[in-house]
Amino acid sequence: MLVVVIIVGLLYALPNLYGEDPAVQITGVRGVAASEQTLIQVQKTLQEEKIPAKSVALEEGAILARFDTTDTQLRAREALMSVLGDKYVVALNLAPATPRWLAAIHADPMKLGLDLRGGVHFLMEGGYGYRVR
Repeated sequence: MLVVVIIVGLLYALPNLYGEDPAVQITGVRGVAASEQTLIQVQKTLQEEKIPAKSVALEEGAILARFDTTDTQLRAREALMSVLGDKYVVALNLAPATPRWLAAIHADPMKLGLDLRGGVHFLMEGGYGYRVR
């Protein structure tokens, strides 16, 4: 019985070993969902700018593009923000790199708080018109 508990515990601890991929998440503003057309536009922009992506997928009305490095992630964000404009929010994100077979049994990585991530890294964007008064 103890061996079974240890094996199951190790199985559900495995996702923590895979880490996270730098990603860009694209969501619509004010309830607008991203569509297949938006997905094609994102893929086309990344190809034109020669930005290699691990994957680009439409999931639950949002687009998630995964990259190998944070430098590539930042380049992609800038390129996509200029193309998509004000209709979509382009946010930096970290997406779990858990394999599908582990995700299928709901073995998700442990969520780390800000204290375990090495501090607070916060980027807030706002209109310059509101700040200058």
